[in-house]
Amino acid sequence: MSAVVAALCAAGGGAAALGWQPLEPLLATHSQDASEQPAWTERITARPLVLAASALACGAVGLRYGATRELIPALLLAFALVGLTAIDLRYRILPNRITYPLALAGLVLGAALRFSDLPELGLAALAAGGFLLIAALLSPSGLGMGDVKLAFVLGLFLGRSVAVAIVAGLVASSVPALLLLLVHGRGARKMHLALGPFLALGGMLAL
Repeated sequence: MSAVVAALCAAGGGAAALGWQPLEPLLATHSQDASEQPAWTERITARPLVLAASALACGAVGLRYGATRELIPALLLAFALVGLTAIDLRYRILPNRITYPLALAGLVLGAALRFSDLPELGLAALAAGGFLLIAALLSPSGLGMGDVKLAFVLGLFLGRSVAVAIVAGLVASSVPALLLLLVHGRGARKMHLALGPFLALGGMLAL
């Protein structure tokens, strides 16, 4: 049964991802011009790769949760994380037009499906968002408010498992950061490394 659910989720996630690319310019208003980004960001966010990533993420969630009530919020989060990753890589922004509705959806789904866990979900969201907010205030050039909002959203969906997402995301981001430091030396400090995709990866691992 789980295999069937996974296949349906993969097909749905891939098909739904067709809408990401046409919507990206609208969702990513007030962002950096995509033409100013490194060429590799265009290649890695090409439509076929985004479709494949969405299908893979949604299929993995379907396989993990099967036909259970937990599948609905997990599937929504996985699909959104793929889109946020593509937009952050391409435009260097995690749009409020995604994170705000996603936070609201997390609250509504939490109340509907995990009402007894609402205190945990709320505390997890505040803790994760607060942790990255402090980091952003201490190092505004390294973290943006979009990362803070994404951490808050992850808490609403993941509860205490958000700790896994944050730690995994920060550890994963340290690998390219160290490579940039080794290659470019002190010049690497002026280079911007988007944290959103790594938080998204951590979120998928936590799911």
